[in-house]
Amino acid sequence: MRGKALAAAVLVLGGTGVAAAAAASPSAQVAKTKTVKVADNFYSPKKLTVAKGATIKWVWSNRNADSHDVYLNKKPKGVKRFQSAPAATFYSFKRKLKKAGTYKLLCTFHEGMTMRIDVKS
Repeated sequence: MRGKALAAAVLVLGGTGVAAAAAASPSAQVAKTKTVKVADNFYSPKKLTVAKGATIKWVWSNRNADSHDVYLNKKPKGVKRFQSAPAATFYSFKRKLKKAGTYKLLCTFHEGMTMRIDVKS
């Protein structure tokens, strides 16, 4: 009986130590890169909320029939406009969003293909 109690105590204490070590390690922190899928006539997700300094990575689906791009249409004051190259497949584009505010993006080839990113301080 004493052996089982000792083993349980070691597991509890050991588990706590492992959890504390994992929480303190950089790899256990929340990822600062969010991925957005670029597919035929939509971005997925269409809306994102991220912390200031997050990187957004747009990844084109390998099944697209048409070319698409990512164009920053509306932005917080002081942010430079950006646009990806047009592509259909096997392409990705990323930007680090350093300023809080609302970013509205669109595909210049497809009306209605839009997305919104809210960046919080």
